[in-house]
Amino acid sequence: ISAGFNESGLTEGIGTWFAGLTSSLHPFLLTLLITFIGAVCTQFFSAIAFATTVLPILKSAAIQSVANPLLLQLPATIACSLAFMLPTATPANVVVLAKSQEMPKPLRVREFVFSGLPLNLVTILLCSILVHLMGHAVFDSSSPLPASMCSLELDSCYYLGIPGLVQDEEVSSQACILQDQKNSTEPQCLLWNGTLVDPCSYVPCNEGNQLPGPMPVASDETSPPPVAGDVAGDSGPSRIGGQAPTPMVDENGRETEAAPISPQPQVPQAVPQEPSQR
Repeated sequence: ISAGFNESGLTEGIGTWFAGLTSSLHPFLLTLLITFIGAVCTQFFSAIAFATTVLPILKSAAIQSVANPLLLQLPATIACSLAFMLPTATPANVVVLAKSQEMPKPLRVREFVFSGLPLNLVTILLCSILVHLMGHAVFDSSSPLPASMCSLELDSCYYLGIPGLVQDEEVSSQACILQDQKNSTEPQCLLWNGTLVDPCSYVPCNEGNQLPGPMPVASDETSPPPVAGDVAGDSGPSRIGGQAPTPMVDENGRETEAAPISPQPQVPQAVPQEPSQR
């Protein structure tokens, strides 16, 4: 299904459509729409196929509209679990339909629809509300496109020091997406509000107005501090096998110095000799 979407051009069309909706719809209405589309699609093909096909499209659409990809991908991911209405929606429904054939009155598809449709409608509304509220509180999905995600798009995404209002949030720098330069000799970068700017005014460009690759995000990982006694010249306690020696206590409860551990002498083992043949 994913290969068919790509070859037919449907992937590009869906991405362009969602990119236009990102800047025109309210975030809650966008979440409700994506959840509804995902819940309907999962009734006809598996959730794995839906996630494999649609999640990359939504990420591309979010990057194209200079929005946070989590704003589109979170409701689509939750919608993969709302498969209640048809036997083809989930393997559990298929098992129930198959086992019902052994009953005096087997289950029919319309019984799945009558039972699953109200459940689908209720869960679509509840999940949309929860994703909209918890996505902002837990994942900060309604924030502008962060620099960490922008650094993953090394060919087109740049973070420039342009202050402004992005998604109702005042920022000192924001992401911009480099546009196609077929009809222009100067690079143009698209901001979230639809403005095209010259990125060479904010970052140094190479010869021929070519932008350098975006700087990678600095890693917060630090090397662990050295362990006392493991570094040359350190005056910490000596260690045997990575552990400090345990102090010895005499019968009066006073600590005494531990006796040095002397190597155990190796006792030669007797090798059995075969009896000589006469």
